[in-house]
Amino acid sequence: MCKKTWASRTTCLHATRRSKNVRVIFLFFDYTRSVSHVCWLVSFAFLLSLTRYRTLGRSAARSLARSLARSLARSAARGMLALYREGYKKKSDVMTLNKITLTQKNVQYEMFKFYKEHLHPLSPVPSLRHMLMWALQSSMYLMGWQFSFNGQLNWSAAEANWRLVMDPLAATNYEIVEAACFVGEHRGGRPGPWAEDVYTGVPWADVCMTARDQQDAAEA
Repeated sequence: MCKKTWASRTTCLHATRRSKNVRVIFLFFDYTRSVSHVCWLVSFAFLLSLTRYRTLGRSAARSLARSLARSLARSAARGMLALYREGYKKKSDVMTLNKITLTQKNVQYEMFKFYKEHLHPLSPVPSLRHMLMWALQSSMYLMGWQFSFNGQLNWSAAEANWRLVMDPLAATNYEIVEAACFVGEHRGGRPGPWAEDVYTGVPWADVCMTARDQQDAAEA
């Protein structure tokens, strides 16, 4: 204990002030240490969250890249399958390659194209039945499966429409117009004399030679 003298009081006051300063310094150090600990914890948490976000971002990017790669692979596979199916479909439409399948819808058009490409300007114009016979002999066409069941053509109507296409003046004959447009008593009956031509019994090779001679004469 300090005695109550002037000197002792001064010494005791200085000691008290020193102790207070030391205490303040210690408190300041404790506060600074606690603040530094808090800052360190906050920094550690921020780095941890940043690392976590980076990891999540990398995983998300990887998953996105994988999904895109899978979708592209699936699209490519589907495209290849579609091409294969289309090619198989085109090949399966005919029994042999490079042959055209004739149906009820395209037979008249295909016969007209065959005439224009190989026989034009053959005169007189052959009948549809002879055109069909020659086209089949050329190994370029094939009858469709519909003709094997209930898809046969009406002979009179088919011949009449063929005549009207190849020769518009055939419309002056009412029998041809009637056979082309109206249903008779016998739908599958044989057409009249107007459907006859001069090529009955003439071989396909002779028809080709005749057509070639007429083509040369037209070009001369």
